[in-house]
Amino acid sequence: DPFGWLESLWNYFSAGYDASADIEYLRETLADKKNLWAATRGIFKARLNAAYHLEKYAREQAAGDGPFQVPIRYLHGTADGVFPARLAKAADGALGEQGELIFVDGAGHFLHLEKRDEVNKLVLEWVTRGRR
Repeated sequence: DPFGWLESLWNYFSAGYDASADIEYLRETLADKKNLWAATRGIFKARLNAAYHLEKYAREQAAGDGPFQVPIRYLHGTADGVFPARLAKAADGALGEQGELIFVDGAGHFLHLEKRDEVNKLVLEWVTRGRR
């Protein structure tokens, strides 16, 4: 199985979450080598290595550096195996004055899948703020 590493990687990212259905979908998606490269290497090269930056996206690239000038709600799983909660806490200052960091207890890296109801509630609360 050429994609067997996906399950171990997913377990590392979000230990304890049953990702079997997600893994099957991921296998289909990543069967195209372009998708595999983009998902596993391309995104990090584009974000972290200036040699991969494209001038036409300079404004968007710079916007990700913070501090943000717009309201932002950042959700982070307390059990994230890739970016531990302590790193998210350290980056809290980049959210700007209107930003807020909310930890989703017990969620790993894929918190939108693991704690679907809780994450949906937090997102809906955020996007409908002031409209009720």
